[in-house]
Amino acid sequence: MHVRQAVGRGLGVLALAAGTLVGVGAAPAVAAPDCIVIKDIYFYSGAVYAEADRYCYSTGEDTPWPVDIQRQDAAGTWVTVASGLGSASYTCVGTTTKTYRTGPLVKDRSVTAACG
Repeated sequence: MHVRQAVGRGLGVLALAAGTLVGVGAAPAVAAPDCIVIKDIYFYSGAVYAEADRYCYSTGEDTPWPVDIQRQDAAGTWVTVASGLGSASYTCVGTTTKTYRTGPLVKDRSVTAACG
């Protein structure tokens, strides 16, 4: 048996024993959040569409979530061109290739399309 495993098992048993003795009057632990926000953005037939929903695994509840469509201008600045709750759309004006995104967070999505 590896030392790390043996120490881990020993500490686990010790924690279990302590929890049994000390935890008699303790409140139950709060469950970790099980909800995620899902975003998508796409180009179709002359428009950019974005969708966002918050889904909770424990309840199966699917709730519309705020979403933006932001366009990157020539200077690299992101400008919001549309917003909505659950969905948003932006009708293209021209065919210049531009990049659009749902927001500034790492998990936000982007699309590049001939949509000026």
